[in-house]
Amino acid sequence: MNLRLLLAISSAFLLTVVALVMSGGSWVSPNSVGHAQDQDPAQASFTCEGLAARASGLGGNQVSIDTQIESIDVASLDDAISKYSVLVVRPNYAQSFRVRECSLETWYKLQVTETISSRSYVSPCATCAQPSSVPAGVPAPSSGEILSSEVGGRITVNGVSIIQATSIPLLSLSNTYVVFANLNPTNNVATIIGGGFMLSSDGNTLVPLDKTDSPSRIVTEVASRYGNSLSQLRAALN
Repeated sequence: MNLRLLLAISSAFLLTVVALVMSGGSWVSPNSVGHAQDQDPAQASFTCEGLAARASGLGGNQVSIDTQIESIDVASLDDAISKYSVLVVRPNYAQSFRVRECSLETWYKLQVTETISSRSYVSPCATCAQPSSVPAGVPAPSSGEILSSEVGGRITVNGVSIIQATSIPLLSLSNTYVVFANLNPTNNVATIIGGGFMLSSDGNTLVPLDKTDSPSRIVTEVASRYGNSLSQLRAALN
């Protein structure tokens, strides 16, 4: 698949990269990128150090990598309900890590506050994107906690902030979420399916995190069948 990257220098001296991440969170990385109209793309190395050096050379202190991702989808909401656990979780730890070149992942510890439904782990198919290994430095989950990761995050390289923003926002430590999760019991790492939902302050309304033009079937069918209501979803699953 063709991938077009654009780097632009804003008046605030921000270096911006536009990239694409395919379904399942696997990073599609180019060999090189360019900036401004006259830059030869072959001259630029797509590494965090390379981007940081170029930003510093232009008087900047921040690089933004805008990433389009596709959440892992399912055949239908019924398919998701039959395969994946539905959990209410609250993040209590978040840390970003570089996984390759200049692709970032943010790892979370999630406190499970409610298990609405529980399903056995579904092994990824041989050709599917495989979950990343837990980076060194991520604390082991305690009882009632699980680990999970998402594409994107923020790190500092040689004094320059590298920010990878995605089309599906990262989780916040101040919010509670409802997720369809494929939980591996051997390491307590969960893959979130369909992007997940933020639980609004009323404790019932589900706000989809995937606000892209083509959200997952979980998002569309939870809205059409249950009106984005946690109480209705819970009642249907119990």
